[in-house]
Amino acid sequence: AIALLGLAFYYQNVNAQVQVLVLSVFAVSVVGSIVIFSRRLYDKFAPLFRVRNKILGQVKNKLTSLFNSIQDYRRHKTLLVNTLLLSVLVNILRIIVNFVNAQAVGMTIPLLYFFLFIPLTILVMMIPVSIAGIGVREGAYLYFFSQVGMTPSEAVLLSWMGFVLVVGLSLIGGIVFELRRHS
Repeated sequence: AIALLGLAFYYQNVNAQVQVLVLSVFAVSVVGSIVIFSRRLYDKFAPLFRVRNKILGQVKNKLTSLFNSIQDYRRHKTLLVNTLLLSVLVNILRIIVNFVNAQAVGMTIPLLYFFLFIPLTILVMMIPVSIAGIGVREGAYLYFFSQVGMTPSEAVLLSWMGFVLVVGLSLIGGIVFELRRHS
């Protein structure tokens, strides 16, 4: 949804592939959410995953687990809304951190491009083909940001700046957690 917002402002400045990607991801997300929240629709689509294929079986197991978890939380609408709002806030902060990182090293890409590209990059990083998204993240930054004038070295630098920041803050948080746990 955040990427869709970015696309609304800059659709004329990105290529058709990115436009189709954003719209497709949003449509699949909306349809998937409707299916996963509806017992009747889920029961209709679940048989599609009853194949003897190991990967599709794993997908079915994950979807069933997700569906059951969502059904358990349906009664807690306030919690779901608060979680959704917190998720939006965290993702907006990730976008702003990337924008500030770019500004800090002299890149002059408008903020709204970050609202378009960072959510897509995060989505690409969720595909389980690498450790911590290394390589996939850089490729996504390179693909998306090169369309708006960022050089390959700038795109990779921006990607690694964000990664190092997250790892550094996570280490600090881990140390604080351990110290508090043992005190």
